[in-house]
Amino acid sequence: KRQAIEAGDTVRFFKDRRAAVAEDFILATEEVHLQAVSEVICRVHFNLTDQNIEKNDHDDELPYHDNDKEESNNAKSTNNNATNHREEEEDSNEIIITQMVPNNITNLTKVELLSARDLIKTPHVDIFVPHAIFNGGLERADQTFNELLQNTSSNQPIIWGNTNTRPSEYVNALKAAEKCGRPVKFISWGTRLKRVPRRELLRRNVARFRNSGRYIPAGALAASLGRVQKLVKQAQAEVERMPLSSSSSIDASPPVTTTEFLAQVAEEENRKMDKALASLAGFRMLENGFVVQNGDAKF
Repeated sequence: KRQAIEAGDTVRFFKDRRAAVAEDFILATEEVHLQAVSEVICRVHFNLTDQNIEKNDHDDELPYHDNDKEESNNAKSTNNNATNHREEEEDSNEIIITQMVPNNITNLTKVELLSARDLIKTPHVDIFVPHAIFNGGLERADQTFNELLQNTSSNQPIIWGNTNTRPSEYVNALKAAEKCGRPVKFISWGTRLKRVPRRELLRRNVARFRNSGRYIPAGALAASLGRVQKLVKQAQAEVERMPLSSSSSIDASPPVTTTEFLAQVAEEENRKMDKALASLAGFRMLENGFVVQNGDAKF
């Protein structure tokens, strides 16, 4: 709703987004479909005879059979009888398959056309329940996270693997980090995590469905992407409001190579983004990565 209000026209905003998502989804599905078809659409089993292994230049230039014209004429002829029509279609299909086989191949033993079911690799499908997270899902995640904190060594990292599209979604993780005295690092979109366009996310989603049976509706994925982009935008605004820090970790003294210097700059930007994301959740991040709560999440 907030995105719609900012856009100014609620109906137009969601209509345009649905149209854009649908277009990306169609293109993404076509990419996965073509990949799947290229893998399994046809299997040809054949044997090579010794006398036909020698290369024939004439056959390479024109890989056709002597009776192509006759078969082509038969394929073009029409017949009102349904049985004869089906037989002509089968003959036409046989011509196409034969023309695809090189001339030096004889004793063609088997051509197997696979069913659409063979395009799916997984034997099972997961059911996506949109509101399951509100039916005890968050509580179960908190419980598992706290159990890990209690049973995991302090020098071993623990990941809060929620989608984290809003600051309110990772507040509990920051509270646990403050309570246990653990430093925090954000693997955030556009900094430590590479930005991926919506169409590529949809392509990966369809490919994962083919491989594992797990699928997220395109609308839910697009909505999450929009929230993440807004979160990053808000965090960048927080970074711009930060005072210049005298404790910068960048060391430009020689001998520092250009690669090392750029890596230091990138890490400094990541550190600022970590502070900004913590601030949006109502926490102040210290220089060593530890957090202290000083307010509430901003959204």
